[in-house]
Amino acid sequence: RALKPGSRAAVLVFSGSAQNPLIVEQLAIAARHAGIAAPDPSRPGGLLSLGDPPQLTGLFARAGFADIRCRAIAAPMTLPSARDYVDFLRTAAGPVVQIASGLSDPQRAALWSDLAQAFARYQTSDGWCGPNELLLASGSA
Repeated sequence: RALKPGSRAAVLVFSGSAQNPLIVEQLAIAARHAGIAAPDPSRPGGLLSLGDPPQLTGLFARAGFADIRCRAIAAPMTLPSARDYVDFLRTAAGPVVQIASGLSDPQRAALWSDLAQAFARYQTSDGWCGPNELLLASGSA
């Protein structure tokens, strides 16, 4: 209703869990530190909730869009080190920060250290490169 006929709307969202293992693993590690069950990032409202292409294009179709397109885009996160990635996580307004906010200072320090250790496996000779994939979907009004 808000678009002129013939115009396009587009969204960029995270792909699913298999294409974004960092998100799944960071939630599992944070939950373990908090003594809670790991939240499912694919649940409605989760970071990966729109990461299934048929589901995403189906939402466009149900909203009345035509000429619907959806494609995956590799978007690896590149930084100097795993520690830099953890520093990014610490400043992001994401679910790991929410979980960490309920921990004591020593528990939080242990969480950040465990995350850096777990993600060190993505270190390369050129720096740190964590897997990440996005979906770009669009449709015509």
